[in-house]
Amino acid sequence: MRRLLLLGLSLLALAGCGGGGHVDAHLVERLIKDRFTVVEGVPVRDVKCPRGVPQRSGTTFACVTGMAAEDPVEVIVTERGKDRFTIVPALSAHRLEVQLSQRGFGGAMHVSVLGAQCPNGVPYRAGSTLRCQVALGGGERVPVVVRQTDGRGAVRFSAATIVATEVQGDIAAKLTSRGVQPIVTCPRGIPIEPGRRFACTAHDGRVRAVSVTVLNRRGDVRFSIPL
Repeated sequence: MRRLLLLGLSLLALAGCGGGGHVDAHLVERLIKDRFTVVEGVPVRDVKCPRGVPQRSGTTFACVTGMAAEDPVEVIVTERGKDRFTIVPALSAHRLEVQLSQRGFGGAMHVSVLGAQCPNGVPYRAGSTLRCQVALGGGERVPVVVRQTDGRGAVRFSAATIVATEVQGDIAAKLTSRGVQPIVTCPRGIPIEPGRRFACTAHDGRVRAVSVTVLNRRGDVRFSIPL
């Protein structure tokens, strides 16, 4: 059975298939279909590559191998010389968005993930990163860094900023244990930088300025509630 993970594969076209100054799109489509059965979990049935791509070493373009929901599933093609190409599968926005919506990101989340938006067509490359925007319960939107952990499409998610909604919930839970029903507000968009400090405001019959310190790059925090 042919497998997807043929990464960094140099594909040499047969002689006599030149493109007359442009990449032979039909040739690239045939090469992709011959070597891939599945890309990003979607069966490869009909491949579409752009026409009129100049035949020049180093040129990169995307071919569509299917659809995941409303997002195209792509492979990234780079010319390496006349009729020679490197073809690498690309992460699909749909797959990343589903994972973020179902699993969340980072550590144990106490707020619901309502949806996510991710870029499409990022090629498989170990160590490379991209950013998604995640919508959380309560109306907060948080940028999430997606890091590829290998060259086969495996990824790890981490928030790029402090999740204010989660910090608010933790502070409120601490104050609630004292027998009050507090309202807590924290600033949004605080970068995750160990040692960084910011302040939240808690209303529990009196107004309290709660000092918060970022502990590590995971976004864990420590807070101090004044008496």
